[in-house]
Amino acid sequence: MRLYTIGKIVSTHGLKGEVKVYPETSFPERFLEMERVLLGDESYQDVYVIESARIQKNAVILGFRGISDSQAAEALIGKTLFITEDELYELPEDHFYVFDLIGLLVIDEKFGELGTIKDVVQGAQDLYVITPSAGSPASEEFYIPAVKALVKEVDLENRKMLVDLPEGLWD
Repeated sequence: MRLYTIGKIVSTHGLKGEVKVYPETSFPERFLEMERVLLGDESYQDVYVIESARIQKNAVILGFRGISDSQAAEALIGKTLFITEDELYELPEDHFYVFDLIGLLVIDEKFGELGTIKDVVQGAQDLYVITPSAGSPASEEFYIPAVKALVKEVDLENRKMLVDLPEGLWD
């Protein structure tokens, strides 16, 4: 079963066993709707029932069933919150999860194979971080802005992204 990270517990909050979560999701409001979450690390997780949830600035405050004081909550610091594939939100057309984009082969219409997507820098304008392939016109990592004018097609099934870049973008 594949798991997806949606947050990490960074501290306790108050004296009643609540924890502060740094959300690692584009949808932090999901915590307000959830009844349970998998909590742990990559090798082992337990199911925790969510009793309370609220968004506070850039964090989420969660209360779990059975965690009723700050000492019990302290034991959860550093743990990761996971969901399963069937709990992922369905994205609108032409929107993709970062984990689906990582590793895609990037092919330019004019210049051929450029490399693979190593990471996505998220911000006001997302950027794809490209690691060049052997034979690529690029000699080192470069960025491609995630805009429709440059990204012509994303084919997740065949693990490819077709782009049309101006010459010298990788210089």
